[in-house]
Amino acid sequence: MRIILTSLVLFLSACSTSPWASDEVGHEAKIYSPNPTKAKLYIYRDQALYVLNAYSVFIDGTFLTQLPVRSYYVSEVDPGKHTVGVNKDRIDDVELTTEAGKIYFLQQSAEIGLIRGKPKISLRDSENGKAGVSACKLMSTKALHE
Repeated sequence: MRIILTSLVLFLSACSTSPWASDEVGHEAKIYSPNPTKAKLYIYRDQALYVLNAYSVFIDGTFLTQLPVRSYYVSEVDPGKHTVGVNKDRIDDVELTTEAGKIYFLQQSAEIGLIRGKPKISLRDSENGKAGVSACKLMSTKALHE
């Protein structure tokens, strides 16, 4: 019976898609090389509050990803005005005007709540952004629509 159960667990774990990018891809993302024709957004969640909650991230009202604790995601956008939020109610959205060839860091955090934290997002400078991203693991694009 143990052999069957162990085999089943191994089979199911092999079939599942990991939400994490490979270590190689994560290392490349942390080189912070800008795209000359796009703006690059690093959206990260380095805060350990509300471990069981993964908060949704939206760019210009479109769902991008969910960020569990200690994770980040990289997105390239066209230069111009964009709205980044972590909430469908869009109360705490960040509006920014991006430029081609520049990198922007946005930190997702949570304020303490009774049952669940209230997600927030804020723009960070390069030094603090890189420090926050360095404590996180890159989310895979495969995990976006599952």
